Order: sequence, then structure tokens, then C-alpha cells
Amino acid sequence: MERLLRKGDLIRLESGMEIWAKIPQNAYFSNRQFSDKVSEEAIVIGRVYRQKGKDEKEIIETIFEKISNIVPVSISQVEDFVKSLKLDYSQKEFDSSVFEGVYIVDQTRLNGGYSIEQDDPDYYADRRYLPDGWRVYCHKLDNPEIKVNFYQTGRFHGSIPSIHPIDGE
Repeated sequence: MERLLRKGDLIRLESGMEIWAKIPQNAYFSNRQFSDKVSEEAIVIGRVYRQKGKDEKEIIETIFEKISNIVPVSISQVEDFVKSLKLDYSQKEFDSSVFEGVYIVDQTRLNGGYSIEQDDPDYYADRRYLPDGWRVYCHKLDNPEIKVNFYQTGRFHGSIPSIHPIDGE
């Protein structure tokens, strides 16, 4: 095992590495095509995330199917309502290659582990105890607004066990 990263270390994040980063929900989740929120997700650097949402016709049909048994409404009323929303149906995408580059480590700590106590001994039997992992928080050297984190140890999504500091650039 190489040494664990610590505050002030410079590291290079490259395509194919899995990290935790904030990305637009409308590109990551198929059920959030109209969301303007971001959330922190485990992603692979270099992958283009895109989700195809429903088109206008599919949304009209879905709404009509869901409410027509409850509310006396016609398909044309639902269509008028949906059209009045002026929704953007274009496919959203996010290119995670923006996370490639040199980062400086801001903070490190052990976290993420858990233990589960259940009445049923077979419930999560293989994951009853998961120890903390060494989590590394960093920001991009040429753009401090870009912040990511990952685990250097442990069995977690967003883990880069073989990463090591670079000499500086």
C-alpha cells in the first residue's frame, strides 16, 4: 500500500478514475429530466452522462393514465396543460472530462463505514460491518470551484486506491 494522501499533496485525476462530484441531476437520473439541481454522485471521469427523458406525447399519456380515474379530465385538457408548461424536452448531457487535471488535497479523513444491527441474521450478512475508508477531498488547481472527493481505501464507490502524489507542476 502506498502512503495515504494528506493535505497539500498534488494529485492528477485522469479519465477512467471513479470519484464523487457534483453533476446535473437531469443528465444523471432518467426521472429528473426537468430538474435544475445538482447532486453529488459517484462518476467516472471522461464519461459523458446523458439521460433520455420522455417526450411531450409520453408525458401527456402518462399524466392522463394516472389521473383520469381520479379526476374527470380529457386527454386534450391534459395536453393543453402540459403544453402550457413550455418544458424543454432536449436531451441533457454532462461531459465529466472537466474533472481531469491536477488537484490539491484540501482535507482527508476516515469516514463512510457503518455497521448494521438487524433481527434477521441473514439481512446484509456480508455487509454487517464496513470499516471507514480514507476519504480525500480536493479542488482543481486551475479552477478552485471544481471540488471532488474519493476514497483511497475501503470498499466504496468512488475509490482510487493506487493514487499517489505528483511532484508538482
